[in-house]
Amino acid sequence: MQKWSWVSLGMSLALVVVSLLAALGSRLGVWSSVTGLQLYVICGALALGFAVACSVSLVIAALNPDWKHLVSRFGIAVVIAAAFLAHMIIGLPKLTAPVLHDVTTDLQDPPTFEAAIAVRGTNSNSVDHTAMKVEVQRKLYPDLVPLHLEMSASQAFLRASQTVDAMGWELIAEDPERGRIEATARTPWFRFKDDVVVRVQERPEGGSVVDVRSLSRIGATDFGANAKRVRRFLSELQSLDP
Repeated sequence: MQKWSWVSLGMSLALVVVSLLAALGSRLGVWSSVTGLQLYVICGALALGFAVACSVSLVIAALNPDWKHLVSRFGIAVVIAAAFLAHMIIGLPKLTAPVLHDVTTDLQDPPTFEAAIAVRGTNSNSVDHTAMKVEVQRKLYPDLVPLHLEMSASQAFLRASQTVDAMGWELIAEDPERGRIEATARTPWFRFKDDVVVRVQERPEGGSVVDVRSLSRIGATDFGANAKRVRRFLSELQSLDP
């Protein structure tokens, strides 16, 4: 039992270390984002098993006078494994998230991807904007609408370009004459690549309108990451000094 107590404590700590390395390896390009996420999920499954096993061992040690000195060791192992599981539950989105990986502020005439197609790869999600995507987005994100600005399209385009730079996106193409920007953003944890297109147009009644579309390269669902990115972009754009 004493040897098992040390193994439990060591493995609980090792799972935390490996999960951190899984994310770090993805950020540094040591392995793919998918591999990093898979390692993280595997660590979560093992942590659940260790949490149960260590909890049982904790009870057994507490009831046996000869093993009472092992209670604290098993207790620490349980706390570490439980804390890791809690982080996963809070930090990772629900697996029941609706299937949507493509959002836009203009559902009728969404901005199209052009330059980004060449860098997305043949195994990436389709850039086609389907009726199913429109239906799902209307239910999930009714707040995603075009941004109307009381400034010329050229001024709005400059601010949009500054916002793309401020958000740390990798620029793919920029066309001031057409009012188009294409860029690649990465998720903060496992660095999954999502492509973004920004469209700036003059409004007939004056001012300008900005539309944004964000599309994941892989995965059936984005767990809300693209909608969050679009909201942040529009918020950052509005917050820039005129």
